[in-house]
Amino acid sequence: MNRRKILAGIGSGVAVSLCGCLNRGTSSTREQAVEPKEYPEIPDPLSSETVVDFASDYMEVELHNSRLTDETTSLGLGCTSYLHRDTDEGFYVLANCEGSQTYDHDGDESSSQLAFFSSPIFITAQTVVTVDRDRSAVGRDPSDPAATAHEFQLVNFDETAHEVAVEISRREEPAPEAVYSETQSVDAETALTAEYDIDDPGVYEYTITLEDGTDTTDEWEYAPGDQPVAISMYVSPERTLEVAAISESLF
Repeated sequence: MNRRKILAGIGSGVAVSLCGCLNRGTSSTREQAVEPKEYPEIPDPLSSETVVDFASDYMEVELHNSRLTDETTSLGLGCTSYLHRDTDEGFYVLANCEGSQTYDHDGDESSSQLAFFSSPIFITAQTVVTVDRDRSAVGRDPSDPAATAHEFQLVNFDETAHEVAVEISRREEPAPEAVYSETQSVDAETALTAEYDIDDPGVYEYTITLEDGTDTTDEWEYAPGDQPVAISMYVSPERTLEVAAISESLF
């Protein structure tokens, strides 16, 4: 499971290293002991300023522990996290992590580079939820040279699998122009990624709907010459929904 309940830290008992930029936290890339690491405590109080540094430290430990094998001889990781959404229910954070790992297999040493981008995390004062990512390309017509591929990630932080209808349309009179319409099966605590095409500027609406009819909509405007922008669609542990663009300024 990717759900971990953690006792909140008390006062200054949690070290928080601010990087000087609002809503961004970084853990330095460094060679780490080749043994499991303890998870950090959730800071108290948990806020938009403290959550990003905590998320960086947490993801560094999560990836460190998940990558360890009996053959690992060295492992260096560093993470930078960004606050994506601040809600009454909790914080949605995205983490970018990079590093390297070396192995010794029967005397033969090898190494690999590690990179994990836009990894979604949901954090409350008691719980941290990460997800498994299943990357897939759905709904894109690669034979259309005029179309520009855009991407969304559909993230289910709930402990229950869901059928999620994803509708993307361009605002048009007298009726919206459908761009993407698929129902995705998303396992518990899992994220999937899909591509879709936009070949005309305009205002696009993104709607996600659960099997019980719960839905939410957000919009994004694309101007001529704009680069593709990724969209995150979230199902929270309480089954509330969020849709938000992943701004290039975050990265």
